[in-house]
Amino acid sequence: MERAPKPDRPKIHGGYLDAKLLAWSWAEVRLTRSLNYWVTSIAPAGTPHARPVWGVWLDRRFFFSSGSRIRSNVLARPSISINLESGDECVIVEGVASELHEAMAIRRVTDAYNAKYS
Repeated sequence: MERAPKPDRPKIHGGYLDAKLLAWSWAEVRLTRSLNYWVTSIAPAGTPHARPVWGVWLDRRFFFSSGSRIRSNVLARPSISINLESGDECVIVEGVASELHEAMAIRRVTDAYNAKYS
């Protein structure tokens, strides 16, 4: 079983009023329930490329489909960031993207995606 990611927060001048970090389960609920996500990939010039996408959080991984620009960015530089659209309940997940090729995994993701977005 994979272990939960280590919680962290962005560095903000002056710090935070509450130093308590939230449990990973709190973030997973929001990742599962969210309808819209922002995916940031790295463009060929090295600049960030952010776009809203639909997706599903399944087995502690984020699955999404996108247009050719994000795909070509990820194939060249697989580092990405996924953010929820809410600024009040912020969740940011950073990781490495890859294409999904296994037929059974694609079916599970497709079923979850169709159930979520009807």
